Formats: sequence, C-alpha cells, structure tokens
Amino acid sequence: MGIKERKRRDKEARKNSILMAAKRVFFEKGFHAATMDKIAGVAELSKGSLYLHFKSKEELYVSILAEGLEILHKNFTEAVEGIKGWEEIIRSIGRAYFRFYQDYQNYFKILFLFQHGEISSNVPEPLLQTCFEKGTLCLMFLSQALQEGIEAGEVEPSDPMELAVILWGSINGLICLYEEEEHRKFVSNCLDDLINRSIDIMIKGLKMR
Repeated sequence: MGIKERKRRDKEARKNSILMAAKRVFFEKGFHAATMDKIAGVAELSKGSLYLHFKSKEELYVSILAEGLEILHKNFTEAVEGIKGWEEIIRSIGRAYFRFYQDYQNYFKILFLFQHGEISSNVPEPLLQTCFEKGTLCLMFLSQALQEGIEAGEVEPSDPMELAVILWGSINGLICLYEEEEHRKFVSNCLDDLINRSIDIMIKGLKMR
C-alpha cells in the first residue's frame, strides 16, 4: 500500500470514528443539546482535529441523516420485492416506513428535524444535495407505484411525485401526532393500525370515480 492510499484510509477511518462518536452524542442528547466539544470528547480528539474533518455539528448531523436514508432505501427495496399492484406496493412501503420509525427512532428524529428545515445551515451544499437525492430515491418507490395506478386508469391523473409527497407527509404527520400523549387519548387504535387505516383511506381517495 502506497503512502497516499494509507493516508486516505487513515482519514476515512478517522471520519468514521468521529461519526460514531457523534451518533452517541446526538442519539443521547439530541441535536440542540449536543456540542462539538462533547463530540470531540467522546471521539477522544481535540476540537481542532474534529474541525479538520467536519466544519459544524450541522454537517455531522446531516452526515448521519445520509446513513439513515440509506437504511430507509434498503428497507423500501426489500419491502416491495416481489409485490405486485400499486395498492399493495403503497401498503408495503407504509409498513416499511413504520418499521423504520420503530427500529431506527434516532434516525427518524434526525429525518424529521431535517425535513422541517432546522439544520440546513452550515452544511456543505454537496452533502445537502446527497441527502436530497437519497430522499428522492425513497419517494420514487411511492411515485412509481402511483404512476402504475395512473397508467392502469385506476388513479386520478396527477403528478405522481406530488402525490407521493402528500402521502409521505400524511404518514409523517400521523406519527408525530401520535408521539404527543395529549393527542393519543383521542384514538383507541395502536399506531400501526392507524397508519394502515390512513393508507386505506388515502388509496380510496386516489382511485378514479
């Protein structure tokens, strides 16, 4: 191995080590309570060394988001494998998203915070673009299913990506409402039943009349 390659690998290993430390801090403290000092301490680095690799805690946070979007995309890919019909594909994606919320709650919280535009400052544009592209790939599972329904004459003609965003936002909203105990008292069903019911209602509303 040449010197250049060794340096590249060492740099990559250091960045991965920092990301692991950042996840520990963010997952335990949340974004707002986390600081670069705390992350540097967990990573056993000086703050100056940390800034050589990541310029802000926002950049670290969004780098972790990119990991979460990779997991979500993998979950969606597995969920639709072998599934036929646009309705069943949408239901499978909805169930996969609920499992992502259950199994990867820390990543879900990062995704939710990012979607509300609270952490886009101090993040390099290429990293933001990467996350946008990864998020778009996830949405395309829905938009392609909806396009299939439109082409079959079963879904009202409309922009399938716009419909996908509406479906995604509706499920997100339901999850976030359910997180609040004061809202939970108004429903008797568990969250997965509510999501399945909401998807059924949305599919019914999408169909041609």
